[in-house]
Amino acid sequence: MRFIHSRFFAILLALVVPLQIAARINQSQPDASQQKSGQIAGFVYRADTHERLAKAMVALYPQDEPTSQAVGGQRVTRTGDDGGFVFSNIPPGIYAIEASLNRFVTEYAPDSRPHFIVLHGGEQINNLKFSLNLGGVVSGKIYDEDHEPVAGIAVLALQLSFLRGGKRQFRDVGSSTTDDLGAFRFSGLKPGAYYLRAGGLIHRPMKEMPLKQSPEHRVQYRETWFPDIDAPNDSLGLLVNGGSETGDIEMRVATESTYEVHGKIQGSLKAGIRPSEVSYRKD
Repeated sequence: MRFIHSRFFAILLALVVPLQIAARINQSQPDASQQKSGQIAGFVYRADTHERLAKAMVALYPQDEPTSQAVGGQRVTRTGDDGGFVFSNIPPGIYAIEASLNRFVTEYAPDSRPHFIVLHGGEQINNLKFSLNLGGVVSGKIYDEDHEPVAGIAVLALQLSFLRGGKRQFRDVGSSTTDDLGAFRFSGLKPGAYYLRAGGLIHRPMKEMPLKQSPEHRVQYRETWFPDIDAPNDSLGLLVNGGSETGDIEMRVATESTYEVHGKIQGSLKAGIRPSEVSYRKD
């Protein structure tokens, strides 16, 4: 098993791109609801063997309000035995489309940025191709201080990126809840470094609850990063490769008491006090 202190670069998806595309379409075409419907179709392949994949989930997402109203929200289908899929009677507009299958990394079309398809009135796009790579797997168990398995606790898989100025930022890319044996598992992960965090409330059907609770305080599991530390900056990344499993991970979470702090801020904006911002520090 390999551990690394990774340095990941953050790529923020620009929300302005679909708006710019929508503006161009609206300038050159009449209202989408008055235009002839089109079709989007293609095939889903396995990247390493090039065989077509059946039962892959393919989702079509409208990317602006006019498209969403015309198509009636997202559409989802599954590939047939030949790996093919078809979305018929699709109004013109801007769409994003993705393909996913258990154990594989979710992919988007087109495979170049931005991931948007502009469908014109009556157009048929029948040559979309998805090539899915086998994803990596991270699995393990969560224990308490007495080495008893902890059931119903949330485990997060995160990736590290750096913002302008070198500020570190962890991005949540997956969540798992431990079973009665304290086991968790993440699958379909892209190759890269992943950080694990566990702790907080216990998850039960339809609710979350602490271990103990009273009017003064409550007891829950401490937020813990792999390997069993409190500070995210000291955590270790797990190096994940496509098609392989990083398993037998063990984490131990301790209990801690949490308290609520109530107060009132008095002052004026002229004095530089902003009532909407309150910070605290744990000594």
